[in-house]
This record gives sequence, structure tokens and C-alpha cells, in this order.
Amino acid sequence: MNRPIEERANDAGEPAHSAGTPILHALQSAMVEQSAVIVVRYFGGTKLGVPGLITAYRQAAELAIQEAGTKEVHPMAIGRFTVPYALIGAAELHLRQLDAQILDQRFDDACSFTIKIKCAFLADLETRMQAFPDIHIQWDTATP
Repeated sequence: MNRPIEERANDAGEPAHSAGTPILHALQSAMVEQSAVIVVRYFGGTKLGVPGLITAYRQAAELAIQEAGTKEVHPMAIGRFTVPYALIGAAELHLRQLDAQILDQRFDDACSFTIKIKCAFLADLETRMQAFPDIHIQWDTATP
């Protein structure tokens, strides 16, 4: 599921590569993805020239990123496990090892868990669960 990163920069009427590119470079330097920075500049009477514009736009973007902070977010999958009572301990162990969150647990004829797990761990979980043919998994959704 690793797609190439799409990046765009727009100078919006400023001289070529004096606004969008420095803003994009600030995002790249901060290793920020899935984000945008928009800088609005009002003319204050002093002409900055291209080097001054580059510095102003880059610094404005850096300050905005610093002020906003960053948060690491992972695509998540939500699914339901149906587990015989004899295998609850094994299932919970594997879920804990893969940092899955148990959102809901029901006890009927068998135990069922609703879990949330990073999509990056799905293949590992599926491989682990092949050792337990009595455990059934149904994936409901994936979230960003």
C-alpha cells in the first residue's frame, strides 16, 4: 500500500519558485506528509526581491509547522474476531503483540472481539492466525 508521495507547489503569481517551492521545502524538511501550508503575503511597501521572497515564504512555513506541531497517524483497519473460549488467551496475546486495540468484546457461543489495528500489521496478523483455524476474522473498514 506504499504509494509514491504526491507533492505540489504553486507560486500564485509570485516570481517562479519564490513562494511554492520554499514552502514545499519547509514541509519536506519537517518530514510532514498529508498536509498543506498556505501563506498569505500583504505588500507592505518594501520590495523584497526574489531572495527576500524565498526567505519570507520559507520562514513563514517553518513557523506555521512549528506552531501547529505534528502528529503521527497510521491507516487503521477495524475487524471482528470470532474466537472459541479455549483460544481467547492466544488471540489476546497476538493482538497485544501487534498493538491492536480491543474496541468491544462479546461472550456468546464463542467470544468475539472488535479490534482496531494498524494496516501495516494486517499481513502479520493474518499469518499468525493461520495457526488457529477456529479463529475467524472479518474486516469491516479501513480508516486513514
